[in-house]
Amino acid sequence: MYLDRKAMPPNTKPTQHRETKLPRTAWLESGLGLLSGTGPQAITVEQLCKSVGRSKGSFYHHFADVKTYGDALVSFWEQRDTESVMRMVDQSAGAWQKRQALAGLALSLDGSTERAMRQWAASNADVGGRVAAIDQRRIAYLAGLIDEINGHGDPADALDLARIEYATFVGLFYVLPCGQRVDSSRMLRRFLMLMTPAAPPLPPNWPDA
Repeated sequence: MYLDRKAMPPNTKPTQHRETKLPRTAWLESGLGLLSGTGPQAITVEQLCKSVGRSKGSFYHHFADVKTYGDALVSFWEQRDTESVMRMVDQSAGAWQKRQALAGLALSLDGSTERAMRQWAASNADVGGRVAAIDQRRIAYLAGLIDEINGHGDPADALDLARIEYATFVGLFYVLPCGQRVDSSRMLRRFLMLMTPAAPPLPPNWPDA
């Protein structure tokens, strides 16, 4: 059907349907969902556009290409699951309180995203380098807390303990991919006390105290 422009009021333009602008973060949230649910092969322009219900033009408004998007996605994950966690932990008073807070927040991280990021890292060298750097950043932060709890006696020993604890943490996402929080909490509680026997006992209902 053709528009009868003569019948239209003066200065009236035909209605044009435009896409509602989607925030950049919405594309990144969707990407983490695709990565966790389907795997790295889902990180394509077509799949992302389908997931958010937008056109390719909307995607390219925010990202130059898929590689740029991938870099942004890893940064988004780092900010959400590393930087924001550290900021929340730093609000606690002392080193032992921070260590408890860190362990409790770690339990709330999405295990499927942790596994998916490492799967992606194994098949993509750029992502692999980024994930390795984030792992080292997490380990260094934990080592600093352990060293402070132990009175700054042996930083090298604190780093070893942090590496062991972090490897255990990551391993739980694979060994117990569908583990209940109560089981993870119980095991992490025992692990913390084994690693820092001189520390005060944890509250009975930790980490939900």
